[in-house]
Amino acid sequence: MKVAFSPTANHFATGTAESPEVVVWDASSGNRILTLKGHAGGVFGLAFSPDGKSLVSGGQDCTVRVWDSETGQEKCCLEGHTDELRRLTVSQDGRWLASAAIDRTIRIWDLRIGQQAYLLEGHDASVNGVAFSPDGKRLASVGNSDLIVWEAVLK
Repeated sequence: MKVAFSPTANHFATGTAESPEVVVWDASSGNRILTLKGHAGGVFGLAFSPDGKSLVSGGQDCTVRVWDSETGQEKCCLEGHTDELRRLTVSQDGRWLASAAIDRTIRIWDLRIGQQAYLLEGHDASVNGVAFSPDGKRLASVGNSDLIVWEAVLK
């Protein structure tokens, strides 16, 4: 199961490999607030934007979906990976999304326009983790047997 807290910690989202749904919960009561439907397979990655207004999910269907975290409305579907997604992260400024996948790539998406901005290749196997540095100038990614720090990725 995957879980991500909103920046305010009022809500959290969950997803599982067994279900294509993303569920948003009220952290105080434990009540289900939203059920987001759009993926065609299990969900393997979740992340909130720093302002909490967007929730991003990725999964077995090779897509990244960006949702309005309050209404549950899908803002956009980002396609490009050729194998299931493993991890997602949003930059501190909320502009960039990095998605890591079994296809050995990292894709950097510009969330302002909902399009891919960069494709990073270099891992020898599945990319299982990805994280932006707090200043947004570096991206670290980890695969099955390697680690890469990408310098000055974003412009």
